[in-house]
Amino acid sequence: MFHGIEKSYTDAMIRALRAAQQTLFETPVHEAISRSHVLHKGDTLGLDQRPENAITAALTKFDPYCVTITEERGAVNPFFTKGSVELQGARTFFCCDPFDRSNQACDFLQKHGKTGERVIDIVRDPKVKKNWEKEYRAPLSITSSTSAISCIRRGLPIGAVILNHFAEEMTLACPAGIYHTKLPRDLSAPVNLDYIQERGKGLKFLQPIHDRERRIVTFIGKPDRGYPANS
Repeated sequence: MFHGIEKSYTDAMIRALRAAQQTLFETPVHEAISRSHVLHKGDTLGLDQRPENAITAALTKFDPYCVTITEERGAVNPFFTKGSVELQGARTFFCCDPFDRSNQACDFLQKHGKTGERVIDIVRDPKVKKNWEKEYRAPLSITSSTSAISCIRRGLPIGAVILNHFAEEMTLACPAGIYHTKLPRDLSAPVNLDYIQERGKGLKFLQPIHDRERRIVTFIGKPDRGYPANS
């Protein structure tokens, strides 16, 4: 079982991603694919910024003393330089990727969206799975866009949650286990750890093959966009 403050933080991550999903789905397509105004990040789209705003607002509401590190804005914590947080260090860190594969999602929405439609209209088109997998490979549950949050509290990982927007699925890893579940179509329906455990499928991963454990994965960079390699 998984109780106490750790469960509360896991539920907070789930709520934050659901808030991001609802915000994104209600966004008009033309606003989702437009360039937003984030300092030093000229490639930020509405697809990136709106989920990020929803996530940081939800996490800060839950714990105003946490530090949330996001892709677009960096660290978010209005209390970071005040009071006991400055003396003792923050107890809780959230690391967040507000919206992954935004370039592919932007192209997809531009191609399949119509005037006046919202993102939810594209996501819930009966042909969305077929169209996405034709353009960006199968399966949709892996290749389409996600939002993700990980929580570290007092130096220990509490959990990680990934929400796949086009598949409308959520994957959760925490001390209670690893679960994968479809999300309710009603965006206002509450989802928490108990919901995922009751309705989701438990996942198990095989042990790594020992003769491959020395393989190194590295980011090779995107010189055309100004991102250097990290080797």
